[in-house]
Amino acid sequence: KLGTRSMASAEADFQDAVAYPVVLDGGFKRVVEIVLNTSRLYNAIASCGMLRRVQVEAESYAAHRAAFGRPIAQFPLVQRSLQRLRTQAEAAVAGTFALAALGDRITLGQGSDADRALYRLVVNMNKYWTSFQGTSMCREGIEVLGGNGAIEDFSVIPRLLRDSIVCEQWEGTHNVLCAQVLKDLHKYALHKAFFAHADAVIAAAGAHPQAGPLAQRVALDRARVNALLALPPAEASLAVRDAVDALAVTWQAVCLLELAAAGVQTPSLERLLG
Repeated sequence: KLGTRSMASAEADFQDAVAYPVVLDGGFKRVVEIVLNTSRLYNAIASCGMLRRVQVEAESYAAHRAAFGRPIAQFPLVQRSLQRLRTQAEAAVAGTFALAALGDRITLGQGSDADRALYRLVVNMNKYWTSFQGTSMCREGIEVLGGNGAIEDFSVIPRLLRDSIVCEQWEGTHNVLCAQVLKDLHKYALHKAFFAHADAVIAAAGAHPQAGPLAQRVALDRARVNALLALPPAEASLAVRDAVDALAVTWQAVCLLELAAAGVQTPSLERLLG
């Protein structure tokens, strides 16, 4: 395999085999849904781990690698790469573990219909976006290390790059997940729960300096989704991925703002919105 070589993969074909239903009355579909949603959450957690590891590897290397008499971490372009790595890692962790907490409330019977709608939407967007950023930030980390970044026995980043590409394909490729989001937006109007949650977090943040910029972003997202849902099916299937990109970042920003309002330092929030 390209990545995740430490874990065996196989596909079995059963020919002329006898099978018995173990879940009746439509319950099997629900079982599959639970398994997929759980796997998509865990996939995002794996991507969070890789994002954080790449960040640490790049920051450590940049602090000790010297060029022209000073550590490369002092050069503006390297600083920009390190900021990108930190921003994406912190945003992914905030968004993914907020999603995990939401899932826990639902599992414990404490979730509302709005919570379930929010989870159904975000679990798909978050899996797509964290895995996509995982691969992108692995490339960013390799750039910080330069030629050393492409050497398998110099750092872990080449393995993380290969693994992150596999995470992009697991439990629904990007196109599959975006198509599911579009279907759910039409069928269940899940965006209503998403925007209601975002509005509530922004209102609770009060005078936080990033509440205003995030409110403006949410307004643009709301208009974007309304326009998406008004498109003919073929056009909407092309436009949905851009909409999901925007909504995924907004979800992370909402989660970071909620942490900031609770007193947690979230320097990545301003960079994410900028």
